[in-house]
Amino acid sequence: MSDSGGAGQGGGSPTLAGKLVVPDLSSMSEVQKENVEAVSSVSKEMSGALQKIVSEQQSALKAVLEGLQTSIEESSGQGGIPSSKIPDLAVSVDALKISTDSFAATSEKLTGAATKSHDMLIQSINKSMAKIEETAKKFSGG
Repeated sequence: MSDSGGAGQGGGSPTLAGKLVVPDLSSMSEVQKENVEAVSSVSKEMSGALQKIVSEQQSALKAVLEGLQTSIEESSGQGGIPSSKIPDLAVSVDALKISTDSFAATSEKLTGAATKSHDMLIQSINKSMAKIEETAKKFSGG
């Protein structure tokens, strides 16, 4: 190695700065970005699963209430109960929709928060890695 900085110069190689070798930090930065991407991917997957669950529950509960409404109407007709006395479950279906829409909105907010967190973590890693590299260069006199 020489003091000229010729040793190890090139893509991904350490750099000789005076008598100090300054390591290439790009691989560390890439690993940290990959970790953030993995965490973000898991968060987005969980959010998507939550949205799917909400949608499936909404459909299932709506089908149950509609089936119950049909059953009540058929049973009441057979029992001689006038249709004006049969309970209407439409209000319950509407309330269910309001509830599941709220769950869906919460899930969408979770997805947005996961995306924002991912972006913030990437920015933080980039800043940290830049500061580490800057400090290493200053320490080496380069």
